[in-house]
Amino acid sequence: MFDLGFWELALVSLVALVVIGPERLPQVMKTSGMWLNRLRGMTLSIRSELEQELYRQDADGQLPSNTSVNEIKQSLSDVGSELGKIGQELKDTGNDLSLQNKQQTDTSSHVK
Repeated sequence: MFDLGFWELALVSLVALVVIGPERLPQVMKTSGMWLNRLRGMTLSIRSELEQELYRQDADGQLPSNTSVNEIKQSLSDVGSELGKIGQELKDTGNDLSLQNKQQTDTSSHVK
């Protein structure tokens, strides 16, 4: 998953030791190990359930055909491009409002 060598782990350990301190480091390591194990367990559980569901649908012949998968991909692409356009419009509107606010501030400071 992560390509960490000895020196990277040593550096992370050293930084953790300096930031957290030697008194609290064992407790933090124990707690983080517990949370990582829980996260790993949940991930494996979700993956297992998804594989079982896909296997069940495949056995029942309910999996979508290749053309419907392509249609779904195209729809997602269209939605992504529309969201990009909306994001750009929001950014432009924010820039316009910022410019107007700056102009109003400059105008009001010259009036005083």
